[in-house]
Amino acid sequence: WSSDVCSSDLIGRVIGTKPDASVARTMNNLGVVLSRQGKDDEALDVLQGAIEIFEGLFDGLHPDIGIVLSNAAALYLKLGHLEVAETLYVRANDNFVAILGTDHPSSGLNFAALAGVYREQGRLAEAETLLKFSVRVLEVSLGQGHHHVRSVLRGLADLYNRMGRV
Repeated sequence: WSSDVCSSDLIGRVIGTKPDASVARTMNNLGVVLSRQGKDDEALDVLQGAIEIFEGLFDGLHPDIGIVLSNAAALYLKLGHLEVAETLYVRANDNFVAILGTDHPSSGLNFAALAGVYREQGRLAEAETLLKFSVRVLEVSLGQGHHHVRSVLRGLADLYNRMGRV
């Protein structure tokens, strides 16, 4: 795979039509799978292709754009490209909040993901603020016992440990 292979024009020629949301969703899923297989360069190309298709279809605001931006951000975080990861998570957050509101679970989860970038950048106070907010959003929207709430609480506990506050 290369960025040429994932371009909207080439995909359109291969499938015989202009790429639609289902093609972009499939590309997003493929990007996640490739990343899990350690094929990070290929995953980035595929995810970028999905972003381009979604943004062309939805003019910049749609939950699917937030999802693929968040997946690309997670991959950049994994690769240690913290500034790129931060930018993509912020874009995903802006997308989720504009469409779904701050109280939606997708927004809450993305706030927690952005907190992970801040933690890696040493911006611990900002990470703490986002994690606490994420916990509140997820507790209200999903319930206190939900596994996402527990996961973010573990992240907050790890942050407190890192800060020496345990």
